[in-house]
Amino acid sequence: METNKESSKETVLIGLSGGVHSGIVSYLLKLQKYELHALTIDLGNSTLSEENLKDIKTFCHKLNITHHLINVEEEYKELVLDRYLSDQIDGLATNLELYTSVFVLEKLHQHRKNLNLEHLACGSRAKILKKPDGSVILHTLVSDEDNTHQLAMASNEVLKDLTLPLGDLGDAEIQRLKENFGVENLQGPKMDSSHIDFKIPASLTVKESSLNSSKRFLLIDTHQISPTDLVMPFKGHVMTENSVKIDCLIVPRNQNTLLIELSEEDVFPEGKFLSVGVMAGKASRIVSHGRVKYIKEVESEEDSPVFKF
Repeated sequence: METNKESSKETVLIGLSGGVHSGIVSYLLKLQKYELHALTIDLGNSTLSEENLKDIKTFCHKLNITHHLINVEEEYKELVLDRYLSDQIDGLATNLELYTSVFVLEKLHQHRKNLNLEHLACGSRAKILKKPDGSVILHTLVSDEDNTHQLAMASNEVLKDLTLPLGDLGDAEIQRLKENFGVENLQGPKMDSSHIDFKIPASLTVKESSLNSSKRFLLIDTHQISPTDLVMPFKGHVMTENSVKIDCLIVPRNQNTLLIELSEEDVFPEGKFLSVGVMAGKASRIVSHGRVKYIKEVESEEDSPVFKF
């Protein structure tokens, strides 16, 4: 999908939360003459208020965008909230916003195919480069609003389908567009745990969360964005949801596990999600994503990293 063409009748599905960034994307694509459809996803649990929905419908009417609304409350509970609860019971660090973002992207991808539309776009702040062989490269942005960590957990199929019109824009340009389009006051639904009203059943035993200070741990259940990168040990960094980067050595153990040795000791709770990247200019190219699991001791010399800082 080209986002700089002057005229087009190509169809685009936009994930429209009602927030500022999806509003900017809507304006940008409308100006480029795409036929726009917007999808708003109601997760239940009061995440989408009547006022939110009214504002979204008013916005779509103003821009002549076909609006679609789906309620996925039961599926969201089964696939996201139950997983979030299970993490808490197992004493693992968990991230409802991350789980929700990935779930929403999957729903957008499915709905784009169901509507037989050509492209999928959203307001996430990151950069996706699509290679001729069909693989993707995910880059961070030099911005406090970078969303790369959330996208890194999405499937490669979704990333291949996704277009991010804000990926080439800096913070100053985003601010200028907010003002020019008059969307600076738009507010999307809140996606953190504050809207969830549930308690862990008293009959269940909750494990204590494990918090370790160590230079060495495993990343398990990894999702590889660029599998060919993860063959030999290499230098890179791990990155948190706050875009904090910590230099490390990365040693592939198997298809779904990486051994991480940090340049200096740090504290991560068991189960925390981390992205793995390598520097690409001022930005970072994300190659994998997984969960922290601590190891008590080195099994053998073969497991030791072969590089030193």
